[in-house]
Parts: sequence; structure tokens; C-alpha cells
Amino acid sequence: MIFLKYPEAGKVKTRLASSIGEKLAAFYYKGFVETVIKNTRSFNYTRQIIFTPRQKGKEISEWLGTNEKYFAQEGLCLGARQANAFKEAFKAGARKVVVIGTDNPLIDNDMINQAMQFLENNDLVIGPSVDGGYYLLGMKEFNEKIFEKIDWSTDKVFEQVLRNASDIGMSVGVLKESFDVDTLDDLTLLKEKYGYVI
Repeated sequence: MIFLKYPEAGKVKTRLASSIGEKLAAFYYKGFVETVIKNTRSFNYTRQIIFTPRQKGKEISEWLGTNEKYFAQEGLCLGARQANAFKEAFKAGARKVVVIGTDNPLIDNDMINQAMQFLENNDLVIGPSVDGGYYLLGMKEFNEKIFEKIDWSTDKVFEQVLRNASDIGMSVGVLKESFDVDTLDDLTLLKEKYGYVI
């Protein structure tokens, strides 16, 4: 499942926008989404686009194509929205579910396939971000306790998810660390170290 926002100037990448302007930040975010969509096409799993805001569903499907499966995000905070998405996917019969965001354009099929492999021997898989959050989260059975008592959008998220997993006895596989592009420094690193261009 790919979580994304409609790339409206002033509504996405607000920290990056404070350095480069709202229009350019939205332009980059749109490129990140398109890169992640392109790099995660696979016949090995079913892909869903979990989007916000709900009223932009038509524009998003016109932008990304009618071949995708689209679902609006449900919930007040990121944790609730992800928990609801996991719950619905498992209710629909999925045996393994992985959620990724679109703030990290380096996410590709290799990362997702590795996450799926980790779920062969673990209950949960997580890809930590350098800012203390995560860029990927996967489970093979839904447990809402993973999302409880998390300080969302802080540098504590990754450690708190691990704490929750430990408290409920879930085994965890940890992917390599990566980063979200939230600041001008992140964008510079993305371009200079990874050669990213839109």
C-alpha cells in the first residue's frame, strides 16, 4: 500500500517549502510520488494507493492512472490512517501487508521484496528513517496495539513501534536505514549522493 497526498502547493512538504517555496516543494513531491509508483510496479503483489484528501480522488486517479486501486485514507492521525488501511487489507484476505510513504523516492521493488521476505520469519518488518520515523512498515497479521501510544511526526516513532512490538511479543525484522526528504539538506543529499533528478 502506498500512502500519498495530492501534490497541492502549500499542502505538502511544508518544511521543504519554507526553504524553496510551496510550488517547487509540491513539484518535487509530485516527482517523488511518480518515482515511487514507477519503481514499485510488480506482478508479485497487489498494489493499492491510499490517498488524501478524499475529495481529490478523481484528480489523483487521472494523474496516476485508472489501472491502480484507490482508497481514501481514514482516520485523524497517521497512525489511525495506517491502522485502518492494514485492517481493511487483512479483512480483504491479504496474508502480508506492507505500507510505504512517498517522502522517500528511493523506495523500490527490491526494498518491498526484502520486506516480504522478512515477513516469512518475522511478525513485523520496519524500515527506519534517519529522522527517527519509518519509511516502510509491514505485518503478516494485524495488531492495532502497534499503533498505540506513538508520538507521531517525532523522532521517537521508530523506537516506540519497536517497544510496542516487544510488549506484545511480535518478532521484528529491520531493513536498512534510509531517509525521508523533508528539508533542503535532505534534498541536497538526495541529488548529490544518489543522483536523483526529476
